[in-house]
Amino acid sequence: WACEGTLGLKISKLSLFMLDHDKKVSTTRTSGSIQEVVDHVDHVAEKMISDKDFFPRKNKYCKSCDHLDDCPLKPEILKDDSLISMKKF
Repeated sequence: WACEGTLGLKISKLSLFMLDHDKKVSTTRTSGSIQEVVDHVDHVAEKMISDKDFFPRKNKYCKSCDHLDDCPLKPEILKDDSLISMKKF
């Protein structure tokens, strides 16, 4: 669905490689089943947003977060030397 919508590629099968188990798992979907999944994800996301407030919580990877610039904890995070950054500058 994402490849077709974003890249214009027609995909006939999706495969996941389970490296720890040395297995390949494949699946196919119809355009109707893809729409059902999209609708379900939209419904769950709307419910999550309406049911809860998502407050930031500091963790060891905060310095690598893509949303750090907008985070209300940014000053605290930048001062904390125990936090690591996964990004290379």
